[in-house]
Amino acid sequence: MKWSEDIIHEEIEFTENPVQTFLKGDLLHYSYYSEDEHWAKARKYAMMGAQRDLNRKNNFLFFRSFFGSVSKFIKMYFFQLGFLDGKAGFTICLISAFAAFIKYSHKRVLLKGKSL
Repeated sequence: MKWSEDIIHEEIEFTENPVQTFLKGDLLHYSYYSEDEHWAKARKYAMMGAQRDLNRKNNFLFFRSFFGSVSKFIKMYFFQLGFLDGKAGFTICLISAFAAFIKYSHKRVLLKGKSL
């Protein structure tokens, strides 16, 4: 077994099928403990995502940086029912939309630097 080489959302790659077992109880996973940590992690992942996507062909980056973030908010808040979580749901959707905007904006900067 080894870790994948993905920059974001790396995962374990097994060479053979692992034995599955079930945990007794709950496995709690907290990605962040405060709103400030969530903002910081979103910025970090946005920059890493821009770097990861740098070699992918992507036209209309300005279009994507604006409308991609708006569509991210709408998808999470309405379709994934973020509004049911009240203020916390709104904040999470807002941070995710902001991260999408930062990702495409940073990618545009990286592409400009690459073409120089």
